[in-house]
Amino acid sequence: MLNNRVAYNVPEVAKLLGISVSKCYQLVKSGSIPHLHLDGRYIIPVSAFDKWLDNSVSGGVSKWEAQL
Repeated sequence: MLNNRVAYNVPEVAKLLGISVSKCYQLVKSGSIPHLHLDGRYIIPVSAFDKWLDNSVSGGVSKWEAQL
């Protein structure tokens, strides 16, 4: 479903991360998850999301998990 995408929306990222949509919005709004704000919508570029996810993991626990 989400293959070959250029960008995700917040509900898609929440599903990928296995977190609630409201928690994902909190992480986006706080700047924890990289995003663009276009026409009132949050867009998460796939390349930025993948890089963020790869760089967020340290010692088996990601930095964003500490915020959960």
